[in-house]
Amino acid sequence: MDLPLANHCKNEAAVSSNTPTIESLQAELARLHEENHRLQAQVVALRPFQILAERSHEAVLVTTLQGTIAFANHAYRKLYGFSDDEPLTGRDVVSHARHQDSGQFQKFFEQLLSTGYFHGAIEETKIDGTPFTGMASIFVISDEQNQPQQFISFFRDITDQQNNEQRLQIFDQMIENAPDGVAYMSSDRTFLYANSAFRSIIGRGDELLGMNGNDVLDLSQAEDIRGTLASTGKWSGRTNYRHKAGHLVPVAVTAFMLKTLAGESLIGLMVRDITAVVEAEAEHTAMQEQIIQAQQATLRELSTPLIPLAEGIIAMPIVGTIDSNRAMQILEALLEGISTHQAEKAILDLTGVKIMDTQVANALMRAAQAAKLLGADVTLSGISAEVAQTLVHLGVDLGTITTQRDLQQSIAAAFGHDQ
Repeated sequence: MDLPLANHCKNEAAVSSNTPTIESLQAELARLHEENHRLQAQVVALRPFQILAERSHEAVLVTTLQGTIAFANHAYRKLYGFSDDEPLTGRDVVSHARHQDSGQFQKFFEQLLSTGYFHGAIEETKIDGTPFTGMASIFVISDEQNQPQQFISFFRDITDQQNNEQRLQIFDQMIENAPDGVAYMSSDRTFLYANSAFRSIIGRGDELLGMNGNDVLDLSQAEDIRGTLASTGKWSGRTNYRHKAGHLVPVAVTAFMLKTLAGESLIGLMVRDITAVVEAEAEHTAMQEQIIQAQQATLRELSTPLIPLAEGIIAMPIVGTIDSNRAMQILEALLEGISTHQAEKAILDLTGVKIMDTQVANALMRAAQAAKLLGADVTLSGISAEVAQTLVHLGVDLGTITTQRDLQQSIAAAFGHDQ
């Protein structure tokens, strides 16, 4: 066989050996059918998860290991500001993430591959530039050989939650450092919270929590407070709290009903220690009483003026209406004046008195008799016609009391110059 013919035969044999046989084609077709059935079964099995991911209120994102988006649900689009018809598949996730440093972002993915899981807060930016804080849970999806294939991430915006938590933290600090007491109790009056000022007012520490309000409150007002709270939802006023040492602390209280999110009723308390106020009020009241007493003493002196005329002679001009109290003041002032001035003669001038009753007349008689016991003679001067008629009508016996027409005659008689 010559060389060309030999080469031609050799080539035919090679082609014949590389040509697939019917049996091999049938086997490959069966394998492809089996793989197709397996993939269809996987699609059917994954369909509920796809529906769940699509309808989830949390943002769901699936990316390749290189950060290319493979799937993003409606919540993810809404969170970042994408429209539903805007294509995201195949887009680089770094392009709209806050992490502008792609190298840093890749480093994050590498760390995720090594740990297989991440959960925590991350700072992100919407496509309009609005920053937000997201709580993310990121998992690595591996194949049957445990080789990492994709990342699946779940996000939710916690910006409002963080702001609320920050406000609550600030509010807690404000309440804890407030100068007034703040507390709240359960509906059965068990203390659930009390700030430092409240604990200080009643001298209690952590043991206050769990105590019943009846161990602290003034029980004499408990029924009134409970009744008002039940009818109006609020009570304000003064009461007393019992200190751990046993004494009562005066406090100004505003109590009000509260409701938890679960509908549980609580009783809120805002309390101010008014010990200093009560003490100041007591001092003010005592001072007022002293002023009133001093004013009354001054008025008594003005209403019963005692005038020394000469050694052993005094006069007391009386003006206005005389009642039993004033008659007693006249008696006291007259006797004190006789004793102080060693008076032997005392003149009671009634020129300014227009009305007199039996009780007053008898009081004047007693004054004269008492003066007599002190060694002084009493002269009544200036008795008006009206008073004289009243004395006669009442049958008052002036006895041995000397009477004169007016003060001038009384003074002259006292000095021994009878006119």
